[in-house]
Amino acid sequence: MEFHYLADQRQVTLRSSVNRSFTSSMEVGVSITHQSMTGDGERTENALRAYVTMVDVDEAGRAGQVP
Repeated sequence: MEFHYLADQRQVTLRSSVNRSFTSSMEVGVSITHQSMTGDGERTENALRAYVTMVDVDEAGRAGQVP
């Protein structure tokens, strides 16, 4: 998945992807980059890289199965 938006003369891009899927959880990689839009050359810089683990939990607090 990829999103783009403009902020303070910069194009900011957010990218995410599911890296692994397990029985009750999944690991998602997230990357945020930005590029100056002022015309002084096209240079893309990494702002953030992260791994997020998401766990499926039901109303009783028990781990469920990831579809």
